[in-house]
Amino acid sequence: MRPNSGEPHEVTLVKGPDVVAGLAWTANSESIVYTAPDGSLWRVQARGGVPEKLTFAHETQTPTIARAGHRLAYPEVNFHRDIFRIDLATPTEPARPPTRFISSTAGQLDARISPDGKRIVFESERSEHSEIWLCDQDGSNPVQITSLGMSETPRWSPDSRQIVFSSRASGIAELYVVNADGGPPRKLATGTPNAVTPFWSIDGRWIYFSTETPEAVWKVASEGGTAVRLTKDRGYYPQESADGERIFYVVRGDRYQIWSLPINGGDERHEDGMPSLRPQLSAAWAPAQNGIYFIDGFRAQFSVNYFNSSTRHVNRVSELPGLGSVWGGIDASVNNETLLYAGVGHREADIMLVEGFHPAWSLQMLPRIPSFQPTRGQC
Repeated sequence: MRPNSGEPHEVTLVKGPDVVAGLAWTANSESIVYTAPDGSLWRVQARGGVPEKLTFAHETQTPTIARAGHRLAYPEVNFHRDIFRIDLATPTEPARPPTRFISSTAGQLDARISPDGKRIVFESERSEHSEIWLCDQDGSNPVQITSLGMSETPRWSPDSRQIVFSSRASGIAELYVVNADGGPPRKLATGTPNAVTPFWSIDGRWIYFSTETPEAVWKVASEGGTAVRLTKDRGYYPQESADGERIFYVVRGDRYQIWSLPINGGDERHEDGMPSLRPQLSAAWAPAQNGIYFIDGFRAQFSVNYFNSSTRHVNRVSELPGLGSVWGGIDASVNNETLLYAGVGHREADIMLVEGFHPAWSLQMLPRIPSFQPTRGQC
């Protein structure tokens, strides 16, 4: 809006589970540069229009632009995402406080304990791009088992011999299966235009997954084939119940809710008594014996909770330490003795400087300008 009068007008709609983390005027006052909730940097004309992504920037916050000299600066924040472990005395009582379990200078997410309890699979950025890694049950001997790029959400087969995961390395979301003992990943045919968040059935015959467009829950034979759609018009992040009778999944809306249906479809219903999930925690839940573990909270207050599917009661299991941020999912061992979740152990940031950020240039020109690259400050 104008400083002294007039009605405000919408410049652009920024979607995401969090807030816009900073914005700045370009030097000619015709465009706005802003940080989206996922940490990417965008520019949009102040009068409105289609935003354009600044592809050189990631994990950004609070950009600032010099009034002269064609310079853009922004912090590049590194959230050190580590895997934390909670040992349980009972399903609702921790034996001791959470401890950091798998850590590195890069981020790691979505750790899953093998059904036989001998190994752990997780997603890590140790090799620059997100890949799938394995380690022993005590967190030792980490080994990278994929090199596709943009690999995520690994899940075990019931015999602990194979791992299914999704990758966007080809430009679209696809499912792959890799042997836990090594070897090249093989693409899993589904017959759908995109496939994410896979989960292996307890009997080993099926792999459940969700699609982004249209949003729905599907299942496909574990050797691949033509997938069968299970939900009518919604649902993502499917996971089979511990007894193998139903499939839990998330339904988005004003509130993010856990729903379920039988493994062959039909009888889609809301899990009454299970609290709604915050959007940023919509993947932070996992089926367990007789219930569901989930993370709830906001800002600096987070906790692990247990929803008993028989009594429909919720018990708080443990308060979560650290910097008040939770990333990725949560997992429970088959015997309900161990929980794993991803959280922020500490944060670091570098100030990045971009020379030659001229407001009159089209963003499509930028990749062809050799000098247009950010440099890292020593901070």
